[in-house]
Amino acid sequence: MFGPVTRRPKGTAGNPIRVTTNMYPLQLHPDRVIYLYNVEIIPELSETASRRNYELIDILQTRAYPQAFTPRAAYDGSKIMLSTVQYPWGGAHEFNVVTSKRNPPPPPGQKGNFIIKLTAGPSFPIASLANYVRSPNSFPPDVVVNYTNIFLRMAPMSAHAFRGNNFYVTAGHKVFGDWLMLRRGFFQSVRATVNGPMVNMDITSALLWIQRPLMETIISILGLSDHRALSRLDERQLHHLNRLLKGIRVIPLHRQDAAPKVIRGFDRRGANSIRLDGDGITVEDYIHEKYNKRLSYPNYLCVSLSNDKQNILPIELLAIDKNQFFDLKKLANPVWDKQIRAFAMVKPSERLRITNTGCEVMQHAQSDYMIRAGIRVNPTALMVNARSLRPVVVSFANGSKVEPRHGAWRSQKFYQPSSIKFWAVIILDHQAPPQGVKNFIGQLVSVMEHGGMRVLDQTPTLYPKDARQDITQLLDYVKADLMKRFKEPPSLLLVVTPGDADWYTDVKRLGDITLGIPTQHVLTAKALQQRGSAEYCENVALKVHILINVKLGGINFVPHPDAISWIRNPNEPTMVVGADTSHPRPGEGWKPTVAAIAFSVDRDVSKYNGTVTIQKGRQEIIANIVSMLRTAITAFKKSARVAPRRILYYRDGVGEGMYEEIAQQELQGIRQAFKELNEAPPKITFIVVGKRHHLRFYPDKRDEDRSGNANPGLVIDNTITSTIHDDFYLLAHQGIIGTSRPMHAVPIMDENNLSSDMLQGLTFALTHNYQRATRSVSIPAPIYYADILCSPQRARIHFDGSVDFASETASSGGPVPTSTQYLQAFKPVALRMRDNMYWM
Repeated sequence: MFGPVTRRPKGTAGNPIRVTTNMYPLQLHPDRVIYLYNVEIIPELSETASRRNYELIDILQTRAYPQAFTPRAAYDGSKIMLSTVQYPWGGAHEFNVVTSKRNPPPPPGQKGNFIIKLTAGPSFPIASLANYVRSPNSFPPDVVVNYTNIFLRMAPMSAHAFRGNNFYVTAGHKVFGDWLMLRRGFFQSVRATVNGPMVNMDITSALLWIQRPLMETIISILGLSDHRALSRLDERQLHHLNRLLKGIRVIPLHRQDAAPKVIRGFDRRGANSIRLDGDGITVEDYIHEKYNKRLSYPNYLCVSLSNDKQNILPIELLAIDKNQFFDLKKLANPVWDKQIRAFAMVKPSERLRITNTGCEVMQHAQSDYMIRAGIRVNPTALMVNARSLRPVVVSFANGSKVEPRHGAWRSQKFYQPSSIKFWAVIILDHQAPPQGVKNFIGQLVSVMEHGGMRVLDQTPTLYPKDARQDITQLLDYVKADLMKRFKEPPSLLLVVTPGDADWYTDVKRLGDITLGIPTQHVLTAKALQQRGSAEYCENVALKVHILINVKLGGINFVPHPDAISWIRNPNEPTMVVGADTSHPRPGEGWKPTVAAIAFSVDRDVSKYNGTVTIQKGRQEIIANIVSMLRTAITAFKKSARVAPRRILYYRDGVGEGMYEEIAQQELQGIRQAFKELNEAPPKITFIVVGKRHHLRFYPDKRDEDRSGNANPGLVIDNTITSTIHDDFYLLAHQGIIGTSRPMHAVPIMDENNLSSDMLQGLTFALTHNYQRATRSVSIPAPIYYADILCSPQRARIHFDGSVDFASETASSGGPVPTSTQYLQAFKPVALRMRDNMYWM
């Protein structure tokens, strides 16, 4: 493991400013003592069953043994209870909590009759949780965060829907389709900063199921105009219901105080057709005999509520339970998706105003748990010192340079233009007007030449798709004809498409994997003057041509040499690497994790190569880092004629608890790659960059940009930073709508001994060489590139037809692919593409 952090002197570059943060300092009472109890629940529930654990401990303290828990203890949902008194029942005790309604109940230690073992742990003054700032032998910061969060959560958990550290209130919501509700809420969590523990508060939003009868919900989901259609659903409709509703809690309506049940699946047969025990009584007759209840719709579909085939109920007897979250990834509605994003985009002044109400809504001052523990949250948001770095000048061809304004600049002649010898256009939209296509090609050629590109072929070959033609047939024909007509592959395939995702994958696979020909998609609706504006069409061509240039080996622009002088030092050739992983969704554990790196091969750190691999699902450490770095070192040496002597390694997607483990493993892999190639070991600076946090910064009016955010270049390396790492926050991009989120940069290892100003300045400069856009971006470009390379959309193109990487379930209900099958189906990018930024 790594030793204690070596802190650099704080940075001084830039103009000093003050900003308001969404951090709220904690005050801990000097005399209050906390008593810890270790919790064991038998039978042990799954790691994801914290909600059920909370329910059991609540029953224990309020209904089963209230006299033994006065006052009640705070609970973390897993293994720890914290009390403000020492309970009289001694150092260890077992309690029985019966939840089953059976008579007699199950034996102790089985579901329905839980044994809860409590064992007394150490006691400690609550004020000692702040000692980590001064004493390395005190509570570690992660324990400080955990213990204070336990008390902080108790009051809002009892009043609001919650998930993790997010609590959703009923005020401020939007209804979708009368079965989903988008609710606003508050994120709150303690952070152990160099100035003591503070509460980080922010606003958040989530989709929740509306509590209503299940039958009404199903009618809404399927868009049925006549409820009688529920007696004759087809396979597609049944699959849709299973996809959305499987795992959702429902409440039986025919039994008073019935516990919620979980939907396991749907059966299109009605209660009058399903017989219990195979050929016994029907579900309809059973309900009538058992509960004296006549069904109104006995021929409508039924719900399976467990793996037991006997546990089946008709939909009319069930209702959606409250406080259940909807998985946004299951939503395939572009209109709703746009509205959800608009709901979440809150301008900075309004976001801060709402956030400042959080202390009251979360009951910080009213919570019995907080009052007894002696924890007080200052309701005034903290102001801190910050610095605004100078804009990074961007260079174009012939020494031309531009200073960004609010993080953006106008494109000029490309720094290094590419050329097109000959090319072809595939028209997948059979409704695209031929003249419109030709007009767009003319405009595209014009803007490419204006950018400095040489277009030798002004009239590319057109391959229109017939309405009856299969996409595979068209691509096979294109492939054969290109090989037949030309002695060498064309420079580019331009693809005019209506936007079908499957077509995108097929074409990218053909170009990137099979043929080794760069491809560029353009949407018909945007490219072919659908809005009746030639100027609009030209703007599309301007956006497309910057992508084409880099795909063909060109460079659009570079950070000015002064901004990256440390990297450009000819005596110390430096390679910049971005690394990221993309994991399968929950419930798709059979799929692999995709890992990618993007690495610079030029002194201007603006031309990158990339490599992609797969590994065991949900494994965060990059397993193939040695072979990937060997590829990077070889490519760098081919371009620079010397191996890199220094490496800036930016790593994305790492949780705070895994910083050291991942850095240790991947640093070892980097060094091993150099050793295997008989190259001298480089000096490595390893930086984790994260954006999955809730820190926000609000400048004074005089320091705002047009959106109300801080200008690009805002950096903070004091007051709210970590005690363990020499970290900093950097807002590198312009806010457009909503409130901008800064990157959080955490240097884990720095063998190059960079100063704070140098590291912060280089990191800022590397947000100015993202070749897709004429503006700075929120994280260094190499991380952005690695993120694109391992994204699910791009990862799909690497798999041949033997496995479907995009599928949510095994095809046709058969067995899921094995890891070996995924490895065999994974194809690397074509050799001709590897030296270019094909993923753009």
